[in-house]
This record gives sequence, structure tokens and C-alpha cells, in this order.
Amino acid sequence: MSEKKAKVVKPEVQAKFGPSLLVFLLVTAVILVGILVLGLDAHIPIVIAAMIVAVYGIILHVPFKDLEHAMIKTISESVPVLLLICIVGMLIGSWMSAGTVPVIIYVGLELLRPSIFLPFVAIMCAILSTMTGSSWTTCSTIGVAFMGISVGLGIPCRSRPARWPAAPTSATSSPPSPTSASMQRASRRLTSTSTRRE
Repeated sequence: MSEKKAKVVKPEVQAKFGPSLLVFLLVTAVILVGILVLGLDAHIPIVIAAMIVAVYGIILHVPFKDLEHAMIKTISESVPVLLLICIVGMLIGSWMSAGTVPVIIYVGLELLRPSIFLPFVAIMCAILSTMTGSSWTTCSTIGVAFMGISVGLGIPCRSRPARWPAAPTSATSSPPSPTSASMQRASRRLTSTSTRRE
């Protein structure tokens, strides 16, 4: 009877602080350079970073099954966040379609002065983020409205990276955006409502 050869499994090596820190910095650099310098979508740098960490795990003799289980566990823990992002996307679409954001911009331009605008925005965003527990919701709802108000008040707001080409300045070169049309409709509605009340 021939005995089956037992598969030799190398013992898992305890990770040391220095190499782990080096891998962490390398992964962070790959993600930052990929997104900020090369202008890639986040997916490619994140996949490269995951490959670097997987190679480091193999060097430490961590079984691939354990790496796979850790990845699955991390992905399953992030599903609620993905659902939240989907719900916020639906909320933004409904607010833009209903004219809520343009109305907020119109009312903000009527009520706010440039001298109090920035502290007001910081306080309101902090309150909404704390109440909802989501900075994504704040940025995507009142954040969009506050950016429109800042443009209307003449407060500089850099909404695009410096390397992007500038938007055309001629009125004939680009059609009006749906947001500006929604703002004009909201402005007309509010003006007609206020004249009726008088």
C-alpha cells in the first residue's frame, strides 16, 4: 500500500511592521497616483492595489483560501454602503427632476449674503451629515445647491480639476443646461406666486 504523500504546507509567517507599512504606503501611492496624477477611474488602481496585497500575502505564506474569505467578508460588509449610494443617486435624480435643487438655489440667492455664506454652508453640511450619517447624501443634495449659490454670489468654486479643458464661454457654442432651464422655471414660478400674493 502506497501512502499518499502529505502536502507540505509552509507555516504562515508573522507579518512585521516595517514591510507591512511599506506595502501600505505602496498601495496608497498606487491609488493616489492612478487617480490624481494619471486621471484613471478608481477601479484600475484599486485592482492593482489588491494584487499587491495578495502578492504580499503569498510571500507571508497565507493560504489563498484565507485571502479569498477575507475579500468576500470585506465586500459583504460594504454592501450597505453601496445600497446607500444607489439610494442617494435616486434621491438626487428625483430632486433635480422635481426642481428642488433649483428652488434651493433661488431661495439661497435671495436670503444669503456672501459674508455669511461660507460659515453657513459649513454649519449646514455638518448638521445634515451628522443627522443622516452620510457625507455622500450631504454632498449630493444640498452640496450641489450650495455650489450653485456660490456661483450666483460670485464666490469662486473650483468644480473641475485644473487639467480639464475650460468650458466654452460663447453662448452659441453650448446649449443651455437642464439645470439652468429648471432654475429659470423655478424662478418664474416663485415670482408669479409672490406677485399673486401681493
